Amino acid sequence: AGCAVVVAIRLFIGGSVPAAHVARKPVIETLVMNGRVLARYRPEIGAAMGGVVRDVLAEEGDEVKAGPESLRLDDSELKSLVVESRSRVRQSEARLRLVNSSAERANAEGLQRARAILAEAENAWKRQQALFAEGVTSQSAVDTARRAVEVARSDVASAEALALTTREGGDEVRLASAALDEARAALESATARLDKATVRAPSDGVVLSRLVAPGAAVQAGEPLFVMAFQQETLLLAQPDEKALPLVRVGQKAKASADAYPREAFDAEVSYVSPSVDLQRGTFDVKLSVPKPPAYLKTDMTLSVEIIVGEKSDALVIPVDAVRDIATEPWVVIIHTHKARRQPVEIGLRGEAYVEIEKGLAEGDIVALAPGLAMVGNHYRADIAKEK
Repeated sequence: AGCAVVVAIRLFIGGSVPAAHVARKPVIETLVMNGRVLARYRPEIGAAMGGVVRDVLAEEGDEVKAGPESLRLDDSELKSLVVESRSRVRQSEARLRLVNSSAERANAEGLQRARAILAEAENAWKRQQALFAEGVTSQSAVDTARRAVEVARSDVASAEALALTTREGGDEVRLASAALDEARAALESATARLDKATVRAPSDGVVLSRLVAPGAAVQAGEPLFVMAFQQETLLLAQPDEKALPLVRVGQKAKASADAYPREAFDAEVSYVSPSVDLQRGTFDVKLSVPKPPAYLKTDMTLSVEIIVGEKSDALVIPVDAVRDIATEPWVVIIHTHKARRQPVEIGLRGEAYVEIEKGLAEGDIVALAPGLAMVGNHYRADIAKEK
C-alpha cells in the first residue's frame, strides 16, 4: 500500500505534529518467524542379513533413486549357491522328463500287448463255440476259451488304468515332480538370499550420513545409511503460542533461506499442532512447498512469513499512530487544532498499517509523533517538527 497522507498540524500551544488521515486501503497481516527445512522421513537403512561390506556405492549428500544398489555385501558364496541350485533344477527337470517318457512308453506297450492277447482270446472263443455247435468239441473247451477272454479283458482294463495313472502322475512321476519342486524352492531361496546382500534405497532421497566402510562386518538390521526421503518438502516453524489463534491450515506463506535471502518461494500451511511446547511456549507449524527450489537442503534455516489476514478495503492508519497497541490501544485524534485521546479497536496488523474496527471514521486525522505527552487535558508537542 502507498504512504498515508501525512499532514503537519499546528497545535493550539504552537507546536506542529506529523499526522495522517484515516483512509481506506488494502491491508495484509503477516506472521514472521524463523523455520527450517524438515525431512519428513529420516530412516536408518540397514541390510536384511549380516555379512562383510564389499562396496559402498553412495556417499553423504548423494541423491539416490529407489532400486539401484547403494551397498553390496560379499556375496561370492551366495552366488555359488545360486549356480548350484540352478544345476539341481535342470537335473530334476531332465529326470522328470525321462520318467514320464519311460513310463508312458512302457505302459503303452503293455496296453498294446494286452489288447492283442484279448483279440486272440476272443477269436479262440468264437472258434470253440462254432466247433461246439458242429459237435466237434466239448462244452468244457468252450468254457475254457470264455474264461481266457475274461482274463484278457481284465488285463486290458489294468493296462488302461496304469496308462491313465502315468499320465496323471504315477508314484515314480510324483516322486520326480516333488524333487523338481524342491529344487526350484531351493533356487528361489538362494536367489532371495543373494538379493539381500544388496542394499537399495526404498524410495528416492538424499544420503544424510554413511555409517560403514568397505571391509566392515555388519549384522542384519544394523544401520548403514541415514537418508531423507523426498516424497514431500516440508518446512517447520515454531511461532509463539500467542499466535495460535491466527494460524490455520491452508494459509499462504512466503519463505526464503538464510543462504539465499533474495529468492523467496511459495509455501502453504499444512499442519498446525494442537498442543504447545511447555518448555519453549511455542507450537509447531508445518508448511508444504509445492515447487521447492533446487537449493533447498534438509535442516536449512529459513525465514517464514505466513499471511494470517488480508482485506482489500479496510479502514487503516499508520502503525506509528497507535499507542499501547498490545494492551489498550489508543490514538491522538486532532480536530480543529485540538488533540484528544481516543480509544480504538484494531483488527488486522500490517507491517506499515493497522486496521481500525472501532473508534475512528474515514477522514479523521491522527497524530503520528511518538513524543506527544498528556498535560492535564491538553497535549504538548515535545519533538514537533513539520515534515
